[in-house]
Amino acid sequence: MKPFDVGLAILVAVIWGLAFVASRIALDEFSPELMTTLGFAIAALPCLLVPRPKVSWPLRLAGMITAVGGIAVMLLSRRPQALPKIA
Repeated sequence: MKPFDVGLAILVAVIWGLAFVASRIALDEFSPELMTTLGFAIAALPCLLVPRPKVSWPLRLAGMITAVGGIAVMLLSRRPQALPKIA
């Protein structure tokens, strides 16, 4: 491996390790839900800099359905009274 690659791997490990310390400190101030939201927002920032690939519409539609389905499962699992009564 090149020295640059080794340095990059070490940097990733250090950042990864410091993230756990930062999470522990931040949980004293923020709720777990807010911490999760902040984590996703920070992780999504690089996506704004990467150019989007050309994707066909059926694949986009499948991605949207999957995302909406996942969000629905998450929301309904926390509030089972929102499910319709069957019978």
